[in-house]
Amino acid sequence: MANHIARLHSTCATLANLVKKYRELQYNTPNIHSSSSKHIIHISLLIQ
Repeated sequence: MANHIARLHSTCATLANLVKKYRELQYNTPNIHSSSSKHIIHISLLIQ
């Protein structure tokens, strides 16, 4: 059971890392599809 929880925890950490990297990409490349990027950033800020 502890092993299962540890695996779940690492999966959550990996997901959090991916989201963080994705947001950094969004902020670093505002010129590419700028309007859709703004919407995506807006949505991710609302989700937080």
